[in-house]
Parts: sequence; C-alpha cells; structure tokens
Amino acid sequence: MVFINESENRIEQNEKYEKEGLEGDEEDQLDEEDINVLKEENKCEADLQIHLAEILGVIFKTHKEFSRPLCEELLSKTLPEFAKVEIKRKQKFILFLLDDMVEFLGPEFLGVTYTNIVTQICQYSGSKYAAIRQAAVYGIGMIAQHGGVAFLDNAMVCLTSLKTAIDFPIDNKTKEKKTKLNQYNYARENGISALGKILKYQPSTPDIQNLLNHWITLMPLTNDMEEAKIMNEFLADCLLKAPQDIIGAGNERLEQIVVILGEVCHKKQSSEGTLDKLSIVLSNLGQNQQFNELCMSKLSEQNKTRITNVQARCNEEVRARVQASMQ
Repeated sequence: MVFINESENRIEQNEKYEKEGLEGDEEDQLDEEDINVLKEENKCEADLQIHLAEILGVIFKTHKEFSRPLCEELLSKTLPEFAKVEIKRKQKFILFLLDDMVEFLGPEFLGVTYTNIVTQICQYSGSKYAAIRQAAVYGIGMIAQHGGVAFLDNAMVCLTSLKTAIDFPIDNKTKEKKTKLNQYNYARENGISALGKILKYQPSTPDIQNLLNHWITLMPLTNDMEEAKIMNEFLADCLLKAPQDIIGAGNERLEQIVVILGEVCHKKQSSEGTLDKLSIVLSNLGQNQQFNELCMSKLSEQNKTRITNVQARCNEEVRARVQASMQ
C-alpha cells in the first residue's frame, strides 16, 4: 500500500538521519532539539499507521463484500513485509489488522488463509512487549467468538498461546514502573478474558470442564474494566444456568466464588444488567449456610457490604427482567 510504504520510508530516513547525527563529527552532530523533532515525527508516523489499521478494520466491519482485494494485498504483500523484522510498531499494525479480519470477516470469507492468520496471531502471545501480547490474546478471543466450528481445528494452538500469555513472567523492572505494570496486567487479563470467550462460545472444546475450573481460579479481573464486565456477565449467566458446574458438586470452588463475588458486585466491575443477575445468584446462594459463613470469614467489610447491597436488589421484578433477558 502506497501510504504505508511512504510512511515507512519517512521513519527509516529519520532513524538513519538520527544515527548519522549522533555518530558524526562533533560539529555535525544533531542537538537535543533536532533529535526530539525526529522522534516526534516518527511517533506521529507510527500513530498514523495504527489509525490506518483502525480505518481498514471499519471497512472490514461495514463493507465486508468489498474487502477481498484489500485483504489479498495485505496478506500477500504488506503484512509479510512488515513481519520480516521484529519491530513493535510493525507487529502492532499486523495484529490490529489480523484481529479485525478474524472478528469481522471470519473463516468462510478468509478461506484457506484462515488457519495461517490464526497461527500468526498466536505466535505473538509470547512477545516481550505487553501491548503485543494483549493484541494477540484479544485476537484469540475473537477467533473463539467468531470462528464457529473452525475454532476446533485451531483450539490447541489457541489454548497453548493463551497459557503462554497468562503465565508470562513478570520481572522487577515491570513491577517497579506503574505504566509497565499496567500494561502487563492488561495483557494478562485480556488472556483470561479470551479463555472465558472460549468457554462461552466454544463449549465443544476438549477438556472444557477443566478449562472452566482453571478460568475460575484466574478470576476476577481487576484492571481492565471493559473485559471485566464481559467476564462478570458470563460468570453470572453460568451461576444462574448451571451453578454446580461453577461451584463444584461438593462446593469445592465455593470459597473462590465468594471472593470473586465480593470483588465484582459494584458498578465499576459490572453493568446494571449483570448486577441484576448477580442479585439473583446471591439470593440463591444465601440459602447455603456454607456460603454465608464464607462471606463472613473471607471478605473485607467493604466486600461484605457490596454483596449485601446487590443481594438487596433481588425482587420479583428483577427476576422477571433477568429471565426475559436470558430467553
């Protein structure tokens, strides 16, 4: 694509100019202001590339029928060229486009290239860059949500990649810097959310009950509130439809559920509709003496109050509204 080629040329020229300016004779070296100008120009170019990727994603979403020539050029020329070098901004551009392809175009449209796209998304799940891991696992969630039966052929690589991203080790430098820690947490929680989407949209995935059990141990999400709200609604639905699958036949996961509910029963974590569902869940669980004892012994005063307040929402009107929404 002409725009991308011109943008890349500008970035490469600026980087070359900066390098030559730093390594030349003292009188020819660039001063700090010149270097900052070059870096700002490159940042703007990188931002423009991401904005272009977002625009192309809108085209995939709204004009799917006209997207085939564009996809063919991207997949055969632009993206392979970008993938030749391990540069963060290029990887981000690649993933934004591939994520939108699997979300808005799907396996039927993409045909024989679909599996290659899935593989390419998954290969970035172990990136040293948290932003790249986050984009990769978001894509895996979209593969699960929109892949239909084609997901099962790719289930193993998706699950393995999610494990890599969720278990990605955190180093001291990341822990000590707030922005890096936030990026790390967002990447990890997007991985957990992607696992939840597999559970929700791909119930025929092998070993689904063990995956469900593992997902519960990873909840709740406490950083990415957008994904938290999606996952909390799914959890509420599961607790309404098949509570013993979540809690365990012998209540072996009840303590973890109590801890999760204490965290998610408020507006920052859950939508109004989800809070309505959780009010019914809490009313039902309130009949269990073990549940009540765990609430008293395992929760902070703040989280006890959250549960009490949400439980108090439950009435016949709420039950009727929730029942209608789940039909």
